[in-house]
Formats: sequence, structure tokens, C-alpha cells
Amino acid sequence: MESDIVFDDYYAILGVTATADDREIRTAYYRLARHTHPDKNSRPDGKEQFQKLQAAYETLSDSTKRKIYDTVRPGSEEGRLRLRMLEEMYAKMSTKDNEVLEARQKLSNLEAEIAQLEEEEKRRRRDYEATLSSKKSRKAFLAMELCICELVVAVMVMTIECLKNPQKMEEELRRQEGAARQEKEEETTQQQEEQNENGEDEQLPGVRHVGTQTEM
Repeated sequence: MESDIVFDDYYAILGVTATADDREIRTAYYRLARHTHPDKNSRPDGKEQFQKLQAAYETLSDSTKRKIYDTVRPGSEEGRLRLRMLEEMYAKMSTKDNEVLEARQKLSNLEAEIAQLEEEEKRRRRDYEATLSSKKSRKAFLAMELCICELVVAVMVMTIECLKNPQKMEEELRRQEGAARQEKEEETTQQQEEQNENGEDEQLPGVRHVGTQTEM
């Protein structure tokens, strides 16, 4: 922001023309100061009026400051040009601010869309894993059903064969009973032999093993 842009017309505040000399400016200041001083002016804006009056006198009573002021004061060509430049600068700043706001809004919308896409991807992954697990369970269940069906078929085939040849069925049953009985007898014999071996070791009194020799 340019600090040398003046919006107050100091000549109008003092009530003099732009061609007034130093004496006219000084006379106008003291005349107005007696009426606008805060001690004598009870209006709410009295202090502000007096401050503007002081600023006008300090500027116009100094020849250097007055020359600078005359180039930028309201109503002058230089002042209008600088004011127009300032307004254009503010307009550009406002446009830039709007562009920044729009860019931030677009960025916020993109972030929301990205978050939504990530959430959808997570949901799809969960659904895929659940489907894959369900397929594995289904595959194992089908394998078990297949085994059961094969077993049922085998039983049915054997039953049909037995019904077609009762004598063969009877022989098969006898063979199975004989095999079971023989297996049981072998098991019993083995148990008896183990008991006999244990009993012989217990019936040998006074046997003492020393190293690899046995003393009676």
C-alpha cells in the first residue's frame, strides 16, 4: 500500500485556495484552531477534526511538504492517477484472493475425493478377502462331500455284490471274524509272554549285578 496517497483535502480543511500564501494559511489555522480545539469543541468528532487541522497546517506550512502534497492531493492529476493505481492494485489483490480461495476449495474437494476412493478401495479389499475365504471354505466342504460320496458308493457297491452272492458274503464275514479272532489271540499271547518275562526276573533271589558279572 502506498503511504504517500493523501485522501484529505488540506486546503478545504483550512478553508483556503490552492494558491494561498503562508500568511493566509497561518491565519486560517489559528482562526479554526480556536473553535475546533477539544477543550472548546464538545462534538464527538471534535478531536478528529482538530487532528486533521493540525495535519493540514503542518503540511501546507512547510514548503517542501506542500510541493509533495500538491502532486498527490485529491483533485490533482497526479493524485487521481495514483488513486486509480491503488484501486487497481486492490482489485488485483482481491482477484488473487478469490483465486487462492477457489484453489483451496478445489484442493479440499480433491482431498475429500481421495479419502472416499481410499475408503472404497479398503471396502473392496475386505470384500475380496471375505470372498476368497468363502471360496476356500466352499472348496474344503466340497472335497469332504466328495469323500463321503465315494465312501457311500463303495458301501453300496459292496452291499450289492453281497446281495447278489450271499455265499460270498458269508465267507467274507467269516474271514473277517477269523482275522479279528487271530489278531486278538496274538495280542493275548504277546501279553502273556511279557508277564512271564517280568515274573522270572522277580523270582531270582540273591542275584546281584556287579559291572558285567552276576554273583549268586
